[in-house]
Amino acid sequence: MSQLNVRLLIVCGQGTYANKTFHSEFPEKACYLRHAKTVKQIVATHKYTHIVVSGGFTKASTPNVSEARSFAAIWDEYGVWPFSTQNERKKNIFYDEVALDSSENMLSGLMEARKCIDKHNTNDDGCILRRIVEVGVFVCWAFKRKRFAMMANQLGLLCNEAKFTFHGCNKLELCSSPKHAIAGESTVVSTSELDGCLLFGKEYEKKRFQRFCNKFQKN
Repeated sequence: MSQLNVRLLIVCGQGTYANKTFHSEFPEKACYLRHAKTVKQIVATHKYTHIVVSGGFTKASTPNVSEARSFAAIWDEYGVWPFSTQNERKKNIFYDEVALDSSENMLSGLMEARKCIDKHNTNDDGCILRRIVEVGVFVCWAFKRKRFAMMANQLGLLCNEAKFTFHGCNKLELCSSPKHAIAGESTVVSTSELDGCLLFGKEYEKKRFQRFCNKFQKN
């Protein structure tokens, strides 16, 4: 039996991209574009074998465009696809169009990767042993390192044999309001330390309704 060692990179979305325009409630659109265009470099430098791009349908202005598929549009427009051939892209790039926040990027991204790696990477007998040896996460903002380390720990990624690596694209100074960005991040981290990163039951349903249904009720 052959073995497939998977080095997985989860790329977290930040807004949607359509008609050469970023759609986001935040103004740092050049930073989001840089993040998307840098995926190819991260994959090549760190030798990731598979990518799952994570992000759902979060913007009312682009109801049919997910954050995940927005990356493909940018890669196509700027010629910066992480893998060189169509076959590699089909087998090694997956799209999670469910996640609505960073904790869901991690959880839904991992679930999508496990499903799709099994689907696209088998031999004629279906006998390939798959083993994830590294999970990386690539986010737009470098100051979110602690948040993602906490998520990785809660998901057990720091407790097994697989290596976890954080990659942040843009420095804090590029934020339109660094002070507010740090304050917001501190709130997220402190809340996660008390209650955990992932919501369950009614709290989970309420959050998804607020983040999803309310955005599209006018469309």
